[in-house]
Amino acid sequence: MSPEPDKPLKEVVKKKPNILDKRDSGPWWKMNLFEILLLILTTLGICVAGLSCSIYFKQMKQMRTDQRAWIVLDGGNRQLQITDNGNGEKTISAQMQFLNTGKTPAKDVVIGTLLVIVPNGKDTPAEYAGPGAGSASSLLYPNVAVPITVQLLRTDPNSVVGASPLYISNREYQDLMTGITYVVVKAEGTYADIFGTKHWFHFCQAVSPPGATIGQVTSRNCVAFNAVDDN
Repeated sequence: MSPEPDKPLKEVVKKKPNILDKRDSGPWWKMNLFEILLLILTTLGICVAGLSCSIYFKQMKQMRTDQRAWIVLDGGNRQLQITDNGNGEKTISAQMQFLNTGKTPAKDVVIGTLLVIVPNGKDTPAEYAGPGAGSASSLLYPNVAVPITVQLLRTDPNSVVGASPLYISNREYQDLMTGITYVVVKAEGTYADIFGTKHWFHFCQAVSPPGATIGQVTSRNCVAFNAVDDN
């Protein structure tokens, strides 16, 4: 029997069924073998790409951590210096030195320091406030230090810098020597690394003049003030 004359031959000849071309009209999870293999390979490819990105970003973070600037307070305990003005009054100061121990320069470095006398039995103020000494620089290169002399100061509107040395009486000095009061040295700073990440640090330490007789001090807030960023 010959094909109907009004239909092309290719429409009359039936194609051999192919399992790869067959698709049931059912739920989406009813896929043929080829589609299942394709889905598995695609999923594996996405997983591998995600894992590769995760490893890459971790390596980049580790590299930045290794290469970034690190500003720390150089040295251990602060040594107080007592200066007499010749009238029986004394002022107190301490030397502080901040060092970039990282491998690259620190940018936009701002450091502030403060020295205050605190009655023993009363905790140190939680907030960083009061007249003090500081330093600001656009760049701080590796292994370069910033020395700062922090001094007991009082607000002085007649001074060019807005503060002048605060002198204590001989009685107040004896309170320091016997542990009735103690000195707190505080500092805080901000800077950025070469990758543009902002960093900060806080420092606080309770200290006494050389030869002072002092036991425990109430410096919980001072201890809690010590911190650094984890950027």
